[in-house]
Amino acid sequence: MRFFHLLLLVVLLLFCCSFSTAQTTNSTTPSYTITRDFANAVDYAVSQMIIDSEFLQGMNDLGMIFSTPSCSALPYSKLSIPSAPTTLNLPRTSPLILCYEHDATFNWPKVHELAGKILIRILNNKYNRDIAYTYQIVNTTALGYFNALKAQVDSGACDIAIASTNFDSIRLPLVHFNCPYGTSSPGFLRSALDNGTVIINSESDIDNYNVTVLTYKGSSYDNYVKAKYKKATLNSIASGYTEIFEKILKKEAHIVVADATDLAAFLKSNKDACGPSCFSKIFGDPFAFGPFITNNIRESSAWSVSNSFVYQILTLTLLVLFSIL
Repeated sequence: MRFFHLLLLVVLLLFCCSFSTAQTTNSTTPSYTITRDFANAVDYAVSQMIIDSEFLQGMNDLGMIFSTPSCSALPYSKLSIPSAPTTLNLPRTSPLILCYEHDATFNWPKVHELAGKILIRILNNKYNRDIAYTYQIVNTTALGYFNALKAQVDSGACDIAIASTNFDSIRLPLVHFNCPYGTSSPGFLRSALDNGTVIINSESDIDNYNVTVLTYKGSSYDNYVKAKYKKATLNSIASGYTEIFEKILKKEAHIVVADATDLAAFLKSNKDACGPSCFSKIFGDPFAFGPFITNNIRESSAWSVSNSFVYQILTLTLLVLFSIL
């Protein structure tokens, strides 16, 4: 019997040590996480949204000149789109929060809210729910576009960044991108500044010392211009496109590099104010854009809920065995 007690004591000591190590490791995990089931439910819903007839017609009505892409795998991991989980456990009891940037111009707020409406409708139909939700407009001035939205989902202040965020190699590992719901292409808009002396007819003319370029700080275009145009003067505007387009009309910069869809919409609405010499051009490769959620995803919540209790029971058992021996 004494041998059995000793053996049991050794086993429990080993288990406690491994448990304690796991606890120490887990202490470095993010303070806010979402469940894998919720992440899978959002992935599933977005994959259904991009083939939904109401969504596709809505995107067309809102002037999206590029097509909605197909999606058979998750953008970063390349794993297959997960099936919808059996049950839907939301990350909050209050209304679900969908967020996008405060300076979304032209029809982008309508695009974001169309995506949000269809996504929630798909979840409601799948789980026979009536999910309450709201939109949160995020001020990006301090952190820039992407970092501001990422901070919101990573902290739990926003559940789904429904904004049309461009996918790129820098961003993909930092958050959990769902299927893209649209595509576009980079472009530049030429203002009337120095029109007769500074010639910019193509992208190859941009990287010159006498060219001033505007971008939205924290956007993929901001990163692109910083990496590629070493000679041009870059002015990154944190407040967003409203201020950028004002500077274009005031002839305070030669070009703005941005989404070709945005530039075409601006020029269409402001041709007279900008002047006959203003024009926009598409360049580079098309890209996808869409929503994302936090990358801080836990596989299971059941064990973590009882960690403290289990540890206390193990400790008490060890004390009893020590007293017996």
